[in-house]
Amino acid sequence: MRDGSYYEGDFVKGEMNGKGTRTWEDGTVYAGAFVMGEKHGYGECQYGARSVKEASYKGDFVSNVRHGFGEMTLRDLTVINGEFINNHPEGHCTISYQDGSEFSGNVVRGAINGLGEIKYPDGSAYKGSFVDGVK
Repeated sequence: MRDGSYYEGDFVKGEMNGKGTRTWEDGTVYAGAFVMGEKHGYGECQYGARSVKEASYKGDFVSNVRHGFGEMTLRDLTVINGEFINNHPEGHCTISYQDGSEFSGNVVRGAINGLGEIKYPDGSAYKGSFVDGVK
């Protein structure tokens, strides 16, 4: 392809349509549904060298963006499960951290905001309001 990526899968009228796998030069690999050349529907993406934050995402895409229910794993092994809107976690999410802590509650544009609960590996917990991840 013109951008150096490679696609293997279904085509309709010269466009990526249906199931397929696309691999980019930086090592990013997306396998899933395509509509008119865009990631659209359920898919799984392993991010390559250009992504400094995200390692992988499996879930819903709409017009090339993460949108709908999904699970994202960050490079630091944090795992976010929940709704995504325009590429960002949004609404009720569960976030599991590498140290064993787990947050469940409201997220706004990727930041913990509003009501939620965080449980720590030592058994302690906090339930209440958060602003930009701070209790």
